[in-house]
Amino acid sequence: MRTAFRAAFAGFFALCATAAQAAPPHYDHVVIVIEENHSFSQIVGNLASAPYINQLANGGVSFTNFFGVTHPSQPNYLEFFSGSGQDVADDALPLNYPYSTPNLGAELMAAGLIFIGYSEDLAQAGDRDITGTDAIIGGTTYKLYRRKHNPWANWQDAKPTDGSVPVPPPNRLPWTTNQPFTAFPSDFTQLPAVSIVVPNEQHDMHDGTVKMGDDWLAANLGTYAEWAKTHNSLLIVTWDEDSYSGSNRIPTIFYGANLRPGVNDTTWTLHNLLRTIEDMQGLATHAGSAAKVQPVSGVFAGELPTGKLVFRQGVTGYAGAHDTHVRVDLPNAAFGTLALLRADLDDNVAAGNQPVQPLVRFEDFVGAGVGQLAPEAPIISAKLMLTTGSTSGDESAGAVSLHRMLAAWDESSTWNSLLDGVTADGIEAVATPAFTLIPRVLSVPAMFDVTGDVRSWVAGTATNRGWALLNASVDGWVFLSSEAATTALRPALEITFAASVFEFSQPVYNIDEGNVTATITVTRTGWTGGVVTVQYATADGSAIAGADYTAASGALSWPADDVTPRTFTVPILADALVEADETVLLTLTNPTGAATLSAGGTATLTIKETAFNNWLVAHFGTDANSPDIAGENADPDGDGQTNKAEYLAGTDPRNANDTLRASITTNTPGQFHIQFTAQPGHAYTIQYKNLLTDALWTTLTQIAAPPSAPQAVDFTDTTVGANTKRFYHVVTPQVP
Repeated sequence: MRTAFRAAFAGFFALCATAAQAAPPHYDHVVIVIEENHSFSQIVGNLASAPYINQLANGGVSFTNFFGVTHPSQPNYLEFFSGSGQDVADDALPLNYPYSTPNLGAELMAAGLIFIGYSEDLAQAGDRDITGTDAIIGGTTYKLYRRKHNPWANWQDAKPTDGSVPVPPPNRLPWTTNQPFTAFPSDFTQLPAVSIVVPNEQHDMHDGTVKMGDDWLAANLGTYAEWAKTHNSLLIVTWDEDSYSGSNRIPTIFYGANLRPGVNDTTWTLHNLLRTIEDMQGLATHAGSAAKVQPVSGVFAGELPTGKLVFRQGVTGYAGAHDTHVRVDLPNAAFGTLALLRADLDDNVAAGNQPVQPLVRFEDFVGAGVGQLAPEAPIISAKLMLTTGSTSGDESAGAVSLHRMLAAWDESSTWNSLLDGVTADGIEAVATPAFTLIPRVLSVPAMFDVTGDVRSWVAGTATNRGWALLNASVDGWVFLSSEAATTALRPALEITFAASVFEFSQPVYNIDEGNVTATITVTRTGWTGGVVTVQYATADGSAIAGADYTAASGALSWPADDVTPRTFTVPILADALVEADETVLLTLTNPTGAATLSAGGTATLTIKETAFNNWLVAHFGTDANSPDIAGENADPDGDGQTNKAEYLAGTDPRNANDTLRASITTNTPGQFHIQFTAQPGHAYTIQYKNLLTDALWTTLTQIAAPPSAPQAVDFTDTTVGANTKRFYHVVTPQVP
C-alpha cells in the first residue's frame, strides 16, 4: 500500500540550497579559548567579576543565543571538535581512543594547514593518556589540567619514545598537535592557522572564580586580542556548557579583524561554531553535524544584516503549529491534544517497526503579512527547537532523527491512517534525516537544523508537511508539544534571513515651535531584493497630541531594489504658552517582507522653545505664565533687576542677594579679564570708556551666542596700558 504515495510525492524531492551570505572571511590565525560551566547571564553584564570579557563583548560580537549541545563537559568538547559526541556521555576517560573519525584538526592538516591545541598545565607535549595534573599549595589540592577538556587527544597517535613525528593515518593527529600552553608563541605570526586554548580548572572558571578566569584571559590573551584586530586574525571565547542552571545558553564572543561589532541574537550551537571555523579556512569537508548546519552569519564586515522570526504556538499571535504522535499499541487513537509527545523504539516490537512516532509541522509562516517570512527572503539558517520534558526519564540516551514528511497528516492521524506508522523510505518520509542528535538533558531544547527543508518549502520545490521524529534507540524521548502549559518552551521554528533594516535617519530631531511641520526620514539598508514595508507612529512624550502636535501614523513601503529614504511629517501646533522643550516619541513597527528593525527603530522629536522660555520654566515652574511673576520686566525678588536682566546675567530671579553681573580682574599689569555668563541665543558686545565723561563707548569685541547651554565668558583686554583705569559694560539685544 505504501507505493500509492510514491507518484504523488516524487516531484518534491529536490531541495533549494540558495545561499544568502558569502562564506565567512578567511583569517590568518584563529584562536579559540574554551571556558567552563557558566551561563550567558553569569558572564555578560557581570562587570564586577568579568570586566575584560565584557570589554571584548562590547568591542566585538557578542552572541546572545549560543548554546552548548549537551551535558556534561566532555561530550561538548567532542561535539565542537568533531561534530559528534563519539558515543561519550560522561567525563570518564574514553575507552576506544584514538578515534579515526573526521575532526577539525585532521581537516586542517589535510588542507595543508596547521592545528595545535594548547592546554594549560599539560605535563608534556604529546601526553594523551594522563587524566589530570594537580598542585598542592598549603595542604590544599588544586585541580589543574584535565584531559576531559582536551578533545584532540582522542585523535592523537602515541608519541614515539624517540620523539619522531610519524605521518598519522587519515583523521588522526600527530603528537605535536597536543601542546602545553607554555608553547603558545609570543610572536603571534608563528601561531597555527587554528589553535584551541584550554586554561586549567582554576583559570577556566570550573573550580576557580569568574574573576580568576577573566584575569587569566586578559593577562594571557589580551595582547593577542588587540594584535588580531590589525593582523587579519580572530579571538573566539566560548564555553562548553552552562552551569546546569538554565537552557545551556552560553556566552560566545568574537573579537578581532573584519567584524561588525554588536549583538547577534540568532540561535547558534557549538556545531555552528565548528562549521564557521571550517568555512573560514576554506575546508572542503565538514566533520559530523557541522556538515548539516550553517556558519554563523551577520557578524562579519561586508555581510548583509540579518533578521530573525520565531514561530511558536500562542506567542505573538502565531497559531500555525501542529503536532501529535502515533502509536502501534493504540493504532486507531489520535493524540493531537497531548501536552507531552514521545519518540520511542520498543525492543519488543519487530526490528524496524517504531511504535511511537511524533509528527511536527509549522504552517502559515510564509507570506507578506506582519510576522511572516517573505517568500523571497534569503534564508540563512533555520532551527526546530523541541524542549525535553522535566521528569527523570524524559531524556534519551539514544539518537533521534528528524525526517521531512512526504505523506499528508493532521492532528487526527493515527498509526493505521498512516499505513502502519511512518517509514523513512522516500515515500512517507525522506530517507536521509535532516538532523540527528541525542536529547539527553532535561528541560533543555534539542536543536535540529532544518535549513534545507525550510528553504525547499519557501522556494516551492517541496510541500510543507513538517517532520517525523524517528528514534534509533530503545530509550524513549519525551518533549513538550504545542499544547504545553509553558508557552515559552513549546516547539519553535526559528528562521534567520538576510534582511532589509529600517531605522530613523537620526536618533533626535529638533524643530522650533514656530515651524509648521517636522519632517522625519526613515532609511532602508541591507538586503534590497524584495518589497518591504514598515509602520510608523507618534506617541506622547512630554508633548501632548492635539495640544502641541498632531498625531501621525501610517506605513512606508519600498519596491525591490529601492533604497531611497522615505519621509513622513508631524504637524506642530504653536501656542502662546511659556513652556519648556517638549518631546514626541517616534516608533517603527511591524516590518514586512524580509525586513527587520535595528536599534534605530525609535527616535525622539523635540519641539524647541526659546532659551528664555526654558529659563522661565526652570525658575518659575507653574508660575511661568504669570506676567506679574515671570514677565520679562517683572522683578519678583525686588532687587531692582528685571527677569530680562537676570536672564542675561545668569542670576537667580528669585534671590535678591544673587546680583553678580560681571567681574573684572587683573592678573597681569595692563590686562583686564571681563567675566560673565552668556546665555543661549544671545550675542554680546563688550565696550569700554576711559573716562565716564566720554561721549561714546568703544567696542572691544563681540561674543557669539552659545548654541544650546549657558557658557562662561572670560575675555582679556590687552589694550590697556600700565596704571590705566577703564570702564566696561556688556551690551546684548532684547530678549525675543
